[in-house]
Amino acid sequence: MKRRGGSEGQATVEMAIVLPLLLWLLVGMVDIARMANAILTVNHAAREAVRAGITGGTDAEIEARARGSMPALEPERVTVVISPAGARQTGADVSVVVTYRYRFLALFGVAGSEVPLNGQLTGRVE
Repeated sequence: MKRRGGSEGQATVEMAIVLPLLLWLLVGMVDIARMANAILTVNHAAREAVRAGITGGTDAEIEARARGSMPALEPERVTVVISPAGARQTGADVSVVVTYRYRFLALFGVAGSEVPLNGQLTGRVE
């Protein structure tokens, strides 16, 4: 039998061209989902920390509450800033900023790029 057309490897070549793009898109979608989860977690931690602050918690208790609300995130990448620091009086505002340095899996081909994610909330001390 005689073969016609000479297209034996066409599908292989097409797959070799398209596969890297598909994998890059898949990793990008996973990365976006991870970042969305980190944003929600940071905002939740800020909310929990402010709740601890407005009910009379110390700075150490506020920070512990914020860090305890983020078990899935890397603790060495978390920063908690409490303002004003120290003792707070009833009726005064307490503000908490929780920052997480998110590391991308792959951002336009550059693995390990970082972006800060912030959650900030202010409440009145009860």
